[in-house]
Amino acid sequence: MFENFVNFFGMQKSAPARRVGPVNDPAAVAFEIFVGDQKVGQLFEPKQEEMFWCSYRVESTDEQADKILRDEKVWSEVNFKVKAKNGRIVSTFTGGDYVAFCNRKTDRLSFRSLWPIDL
Repeated sequence: MFENFVNFFGMQKSAPARRVGPVNDPAAVAFEIFVGDQKVGQLFEPKQEEMFWCSYRVESTDEQADKILRDEKVWSEVNFKVKAKNGRIVSTFTGGDYVAFCNRKTDRLSFRSLWPIDL
């Protein structure tokens, strides 16, 4: 459906991200987080927070990755990438709740327009 869609500026629009697991399975990995080429975490349990925001429970891949994920600079300077299962990079950014996440007050992060869509 989106393959032939061209937006107002004449640029090709990519299809929405595919969810890794079944739509109704909150335990399924929704997306993966990378810093550089290193996979450092996975996003689970999507929850719509506001009109354009969806939060996810974040799990690190290991202890070293947890240290990377809890570094505020990773989130404030947008040093992360979110990838769908097919490897496509999904354009998004996180909200101000990364400070609470980095201080271990929550295990969730909100992302702008990162919807758990299953095509």
